[in-house]
Amino acid sequence: MSKFNVGWYLLYTRPRQEARVAKEMADKNIQIYLPYTTVKRRWTDRIKVLEVPLFPSYVFVRLTNMHEFYYGSNLESACSYVRFGNEVARVSDAAVEAVRTIAKAGNNLEVSSERFTPGQQMTIKEGPLCGLNCEVIQYKGKDKILVRVHMLQRSIMADMPASVLIPFEAEQQL
Repeated sequence: MSKFNVGWYLLYTRPRQEARVAKEMADKNIQIYLPYTTVKRRWTDRIKVLEVPLFPSYVFVRLTNMHEFYYGSNLESACSYVRFGNEVARVSDAAVEAVRTIAKAGNNLEVSSERFTPGQQMTIKEGPLCGLNCEVIQYKGKDKILVRVHMLQRSIMADMPASVLIPFEAEQQL
């Protein structure tokens, strides 16, 4: 990395250490984004609703210089930055904003590492996810929208009424 590119990067953490890494980075005034979702966990005697990271073991980090990069690399709870080959992978601002928008809307979110076959391409026409492109799939017998996050090899699924979806047109794609 001879010339540093300012932007968002993914920091891979040790299991269940996302919040610790995020706090340590934020304490150094480094901008982070750690999206959460709520899940129901069942124990033998009760069901509890927990808030867990949307992408386990990953923290989005906005780096502005090499000092911040090396600080994140040297944290005890962090493993490394996500790389493609020898290059540290940079996450586009648009991808981070899409994840923010989905997480903010947040009803019945589910992240999956399953490989889904492509479904019907749609665009959301109203609500907090307005303008976001997605696919409609069948998952566990229900229609859901699917937004793919290719860099993490994950997909975010959510319930969405059909009335807010319109067919995706190729000319809209950037």
